[in-house]
Amino acid sequence: MLRESSTYEFRGTPLPTGAFVHGILAFETGHCFGYTPQRRDLCLNTMATSESIPTTEQSTGCANCSSDLHGGYCHLCGEKKNHGHDLTVKHFFLHAVHEFTHLDSKVFATVRYLFTRPGFLTQEYIAGRRSRYMKPLALFLIGSALYLLVGSFVMLSPFDVHQLSKADKRGQLDAAWTKLAEKKKVPKEVIIDRVQETMHKITTAALLADVLAMALLLAVLFRGHYFVEHLVFSLHFMSFTYLASILASPLYAFRTPATWQSIVLTVAVSTAYVTYLVIALRRVYGEGLGVSVLKGIVSYAVTQAAMIFTVIVAFVLAIIRAAKS
Repeated sequence: MLRESSTYEFRGTPLPTGAFVHGILAFETGHCFGYTPQRRDLCLNTMATSESIPTTEQSTGCANCSSDLHGGYCHLCGEKKNHGHDLTVKHFFLHAVHEFTHLDSKVFATVRYLFTRPGFLTQEYIAGRRSRYMKPLALFLIGSALYLLVGSFVMLSPFDVHQLSKADKRGQLDAAWTKLAEKKKVPKEVIIDRVQETMHKITTAALLADVLAMALLLAVLFRGHYFVEHLVFSLHFMSFTYLASILASPLYAFRTPATWQSIVLTVAVSTAYVTYLVIALRRVYGEGLGVSVLKGIVSYAVTQAAMIFTVIVAFVLAIIRAAKS
């Protein structure tokens, strides 16, 4: 029988119980079969050191969700394992540089493929390759924000009331502002500012409504796909139109409404957008050229009609709110 003492001695060195039992198992399994002084020392050294071998993996809790961490990141929430050097200036600077260069590469890749390969970003999203590009909604929000910003200087955005008033050569809008101002007994500029403020608040919702309208139309034209596929396609296409309009803004700056130059520019831009849309539809949905051209023209025409309708609704709502305020 084994002694009940918690330690055993070898050459004056105390051995823990676990190590002693581990040595016995080594003898029983044949690791020390064939007694020699060398094998004896080897087995007894094993007995002396085996107690320090961990039997379970050490883990620490996630600082965010308190779940066990088995690696550099939490498998549940994605939180990075906390280290003491995370708060050093050197680590903070290196992390900032990494985030900036990583974001810069994502933006560059997204914009490059958006302009050079119509429909490619939607293909990549559907295939699950998403981390290397900007998210479709983020791209859309940034593109639409830049579009509205540039549109405040160049006549691009139909949501800019001041630009619409300047472009109204017949003076109908100015007469409407004057009449409403007299009714509310406030200056005309106050009415225009109120309408513009409301337009600013509902612009993003109106632009998203255009995306939703296009996605619904694509769901009707291309059956057998998830609705999110149509939604992502619409976000990418609308983002392209906003960014392309920004690049073409110098041409819009020198145009005069209701002239042949303006008509030619509108036709040229519309042709470019339809061509882009047809190529993107073929790449994403894989249909023939003739069918893609037909569906592309229909999609573009209906989307433009939806955009005009959205602007009218937003404009009417803004005027009604200005009249009630």
